Amino acid sequence: MSQQQCEFQKGFFHENLETCSQVDCLSDVCGLVPFVNAGKHSVAIDIEKLAGWLRMFFIYSLSGLGGWLTGALFTPYQVCVCYLGNREGMCGGMFVELFQSWPLLARPWREVFKLTFIALVAFAFGFLPYLDNWSHLGGFTFGVLSSIVFLPYITFGKWDAARKRTLIFICLPGIVVLMTVLLSLFFTDTVDCSWCHYLNCINFTDNFCEDNLQDIF
Repeated sequence: MSQQQCEFQKGFFHENLETCSQVDCLSDVCGLVPFVNAGKHSVAIDIEKLAGWLRMFFIYSLSGLGGWLTGALFTPYQVCVCYLGNREGMCGGMFVELFQSWPLLARPWREVFKLTFIALVAFAFGFLPYLDNWSHLGGFTFGVLSSIVFLPYITFGKWDAARKRTLIFICLPGIVVLMTVLLSLFFTDTVDCSWCHYLNCINFTDNFCEDNLQDIF
């Protein structure tokens, strides 16, 4: 794409970077699409078996949308790859299911450790170029909130039932409010944050984050 075409489409031209304008170019270059989809399905399959496709649709969609909106607001000029918000949303859903089924587990703290380790590893990868930790955080937050609302649950007594229903009444408006705020900010202005890009890429070497598009100015 030439500079004139980029400016005509109201974009930002980078003379030292190339943009792929072909359709489905990623699969033509390296053929990673089947592996990406396989990884996505392996993470989400347990939740879909538990909740059904419709509940899974709402959790997955809200996590992805919330994650990408968060990343677009806090690091608007960074190019990202992978289904970051969706994946962390599924991780948040597994946390919710774990705590809702706590009395049924023989070793619940062991499961907490495993899920925490997975979440921390994903967050650590977010410090590499082209992976967005803001999308991780946004997706995880919306994944937890939407899972509390949409995942089926088992109650253990009247107090437990009241507690879980109260959480639903809190989280449902919370999703609406957060999504409204993110969409409003997205269509009006970006967040002016001078340090936000440090959460996405750490300069392990002098040029490690040079092409990460932290800022265009």
